[in-house]
Amino acid sequence: MREKLAALRRLGAVYEMVEKMYSIEARKAYGAVLEAHSAILAEEARTHEARTGGREALLMEDQTGRSLAVLHEYIADRRKKQLEPILEEREEMRDLAQQRYLASRLWRARIKSIVDKASERMVAENERRSQATEDDRFLARRTWIRNRVKM
Repeated sequence: MREKLAALRRLGAVYEMVEKMYSIEARKAYGAVLEAHSAILAEEARTHEARTGGREALLMEDQTGRSLAVLHEYIADRRKKQLEPILEEREEMRDLAQQRYLASRLWRARIKSIVDKASERMVAENERRSQATEDDRFLARRTWIRNRVKM
C-alpha cells in the first residue's frame, strides 16, 4: 500500500509540474495579447494625432502639413490593419493555452483527491491494525489471567 501511495504522490507531483508549465504558457500568451493590443492602441493614437494635425494644417492652410498628416494617418491605419490579424491569432493562442491550463488544473485536482483518499485509507488501515493488535493483547492477557486463576 505504501508503494502505491508513493507512486500516486509522484504522479501528483508530475501533474503539479504540468499545471505550472501550462500556467506559465497561459501567462505568456496573455502577455502576447496585451502587447498586440497595446500596439493597436498606439496606432489608433497615432491616427488620432495625424487627424488632429491635419485639421490644424487645414485651418492654417498648410498644404504640405496637411499632406504629411494624411500620409501619417494612412500609415498608422495600415499598421493597425496589419496588427489586427496578429491580435486575433494571439487571442486564439491565449484561449487555447487557458483551456490547457484549466484542464491540467482539473487533472491535478483529481489526482490530489485520489492521493488524499489513499492516504486516508492507509491511515484507517493502520489504525485498524493497531486496534486489532491491542484487542488481541487484551484478550490474550485476559485468557492468561483466567487460566492462571483456575490453576
